[in-house]
Amino acid sequence: MNIADFEWWTNFREGTHAYIVHDEYVTICEIYARTFNRRLEYFCKGCGGQFQKYIDEINVEYQKLIE
Repeated sequence: MNIADFEWWTNFREGTHAYIVHDEYVTICEIYARTFNRRLEYFCKGCGGQFQKYIDEINVEYQKLIE
């Protein structure tokens, strides 16, 4: 996770809305691909389980950086 991703993720985690807007969806997919050196994939937004997996895995990496 680079510095720009870290700062974006910090702001994202502080958000209070219960939904993800399109720009956040795109950025989360991009951060996931960069952080885990994976191919960038924009999967169907209806795949909530896969998207939550991305968020959970990014959170683990984020927590490692702040500890």
